[in-house]
Amino acid sequence: MKYLSGFFAQLSLAKVMLGGIIVFFFLITLAFNFWFVGFVYNPVLDSGQEFRLLANAFLQGRLDINKFDLLDCAMQAGKCFWALGPGPAVLMLPAVGLFKLFGQNFYQGYINFLLVAGVFLLSYLLARRIRFNTDDSLWLALAFCFGSVFLGVAFDPRSWYYSHVVVVFFLFLALYEYFGRKRYWLVGSCLAMVAATRLNAGLGIIFFILNIFWNSSQSYKKKFINLAQLLWPVMVGAVLLGLYNYYRFGNILDTGYTRALVDKDFQRYWRDNFGLFNFKFILTNFYYYFLKLPEPILNQNYSLVAPYLKVSPMGLSFFLISPIFFRIFKTRWQNKEIIFASIASGLVLLTVLAYFNCGFWQFGPRYMLDLLPFWFLILLYSFKNFQLTSATKMVIGLSAFFNLYLYLNLLIFYR
Repeated sequence: MKYLSGFFAQLSLAKVMLGGIIVFFFLITLAFNFWFVGFVYNPVLDSGQEFRLLANAFLQGRLDINKFDLLDCAMQAGKCFWALGPGPAVLMLPAVGLFKLFGQNFYQGYINFLLVAGVFLLSYLLARRIRFNTDDSLWLALAFCFGSVFLGVAFDPRSWYYSHVVVVFFLFLALYEYFGRKRYWLVGSCLAMVAATRLNAGLGIIFFILNIFWNSSQSYKKKFINLAQLLWPVMVGAVLLGLYNYYRFGNILDTGYTRALVDKDFQRYWRDNFGLFNFKFILTNFYYYFLKLPEPILNQNYSLVAPYLKVSPMGLSFFLISPIFFRIFKTRWQNKEIIFASIASGLVLLTVLAYFNCGFWQFGPRYMLDLLPFWFLILLYSFKNFQLTSATKMVIGLSAFFNLYLYLNLLIFYR
């Protein structure tokens, strides 16, 4: 009783409010990840569960999947080979195999929810390691998971979004390990999974390579050992990916992206005429990534009517739905980790801006998630004395609820 009375005595309205917001959003996340199974999943189409299908195929000794609609399939000899990286399917293998023993399907929503919880925990722990207190670290984790573009993939376990959650989880795990025990073999293993999921996100390895070389307190021998530990899991992953491509298409460098069946005619035109990556796409993508705003809903008298805003499935300004990240421009570039994080994230940003496809049916520019854990690190160093103001906490809370409104708006118009 004495312990309980002491615990409740330490509670404040701010702590109760923070805990309530976190619980609220995780309940919604849980509902979406299980609800989307019935909302989107079709036992005939299997659309949105491709990584589960691929995991099942691996267990059967196959590399192709049986997919009715053929979206994002790279066709070879009449077979559908899933073009997206196999990392998320590999991650699901134990659970898919276990459920299969009992004659059940393991849906992606189950692991997606667990990984979202893992991202929340890792972003909280990373903030703690950068010297934020418990409450502020929870606010920052809330900002990343629900006050940013991450909310869209947290709520939707379909393959295109689940793969982003996998990338973010393993990038955070790599950063958390770097700021902790610095076991570079573990960092490298995380980055191997990142590259096996979304290849361009693997460029984040540059952050760790630069930090190894610019560590003045270590000898050249120690630097070489650390670099070797970092790189060997990545090299093993690269070999396995090369073999995966070779046995599918006869070419270790062919991922299937250049032949994948995309949904929209204009996207297919861009890719087939200008390639997967082209500087020509940068201005268009920059508009959808950073400038695109919701459109007002007007009646015939030009008056606003509910739900007042219409969100485009092509994208939405990153800083509108992730306003906390405006603070990265206030960061002082005195810390080498910040400089190296900006270099690594800048290279990843260039790849997504130059990509032929800015995404479709998405809550904001989801490809930004390939670099967002590094921007989160920069964000942490932007706060004076590693403390959040009341105004910052208010911005985080309001942006989370505003994002929920915008996401529901997207569902209403583009289900």
